[in-house]
Amino acid sequence: MKININSVEPGMISKYNIYEKNQTYPQTYPIIIQDRIITEFDLAKLKSRGVKSIHVKTNGEIEENSTFVLYDYIREAYNNLDYIKILELSKEVASKVLINPYPVLNLNHYFRVDENDFMHKFNICIMSTFIASVYNKQQIYSKKMLKLDYLAAASILLDIGKKYKSPEIFKKTIFPRLEKPTFPGYEDSIFLKYDERLYPLYTYTTLNKINEIPSVVKNIFLYLNEREDGKGLLKVSSETMQSDDKSEIIYSKIINVARQYDYLLNYVIKNEISVKNIPVVLRQAVETNGLSSKFVEMFLQYIPLYSKGTRVLLSNKEIGFIEQNNLKFVDKPIIRLENTDEIIDLCKQENISIDKIIELEILKNKNNSLSR
Repeated sequence: MKININSVEPGMISKYNIYEKNQTYPQTYPIIIQDRIITEFDLAKLKSRGVKSIHVKTNGEIEENSTFVLYDYIREAYNNLDYIKILELSKEVASKVLINPYPVLNLNHYFRVDENDFMHKFNICIMSTFIASVYNKQQIYSKKMLKLDYLAAASILLDIGKKYKSPEIFKKTIFPRLEKPTFPGYEDSIFLKYDERLYPLYTYTTLNKINEIPSVVKNIFLYLNEREDGKGLLKVSSETMQSDDKSEIIYSKIINVARQYDYLLNYVIKNEISVKNIPVVLRQAVETNGLSSKFVEMFLQYIPLYSKGTRVLLSNKEIGFIEQNNLKFVDKPIIRLENTDEIIDLCKQENISIDKIIELEILKNKNNSLSR
């Protein structure tokens, strides 16, 4: 389980080797070895070396997508605005997504991250690139194939425009003039002051100056505020938004659904709401937020709500772990009960359902006692 360094306590156990913050990939010498019981000295050393988060051992493990090995490097590249490195790592993300049978989201991460945590961008990246891989398999003509690394890069760079919250940066920036026929809602006045809703447009402004970034990746951000019903902020027409002619529009629609899905996952877990509400709310967002119904259904069909090892509370008040997903009925997986190791199949238990996802317990000290 990955947790913020400020949440780490002496006695917790490192799950993996921990390396210097600025080491390149692949890493060489760890500063903390795997399975070490973290001491106060270790914790001070990690903080002094700029380590922001670490993996600690838990009572049970959640299966993770192989792309998670790239997490720290991508976050470091993002924090340094190293666009070349982000593009390089995005290609590695694409390669890893292609070799996985399905995306695996570690929902346990949502318990200990805030709204602006990099983990949200990373989860959006995993979901978006995987859905694009599914989309590609459905295409007959190669010219409509999507580049997974473009989606990965755009997902990571999504929030760059939020730096314009700084009045000094905002006032010094020369914003682009967009073509009125394509963007009829564009007015020069929208750049008079920072508007939170327009941060994707500000991201486009920043990236437009970076020659190494492909133009298609930049253009994705022009359409992230747009809707299939034509009621977006820049009023791109419904006809344009529903067309498959521009790949950047397809990319934007996938990321938009991923953003909404990530928001819903975060909201239901933080507020202990039943995950049964996610499909209902996501389908409602087709009308309320102008999301693509096609991609909403793809997300609901191909993105599993539960990873193997996810800890859940059942309607009968028993606690268990996801043992195996049910690909046909995503809300009815096979459960292994925490206290008895009994296996139950929710497809065969009409009176039992999953109430909510709960956090894994963190192992602490040599005797593997638990910190709640």
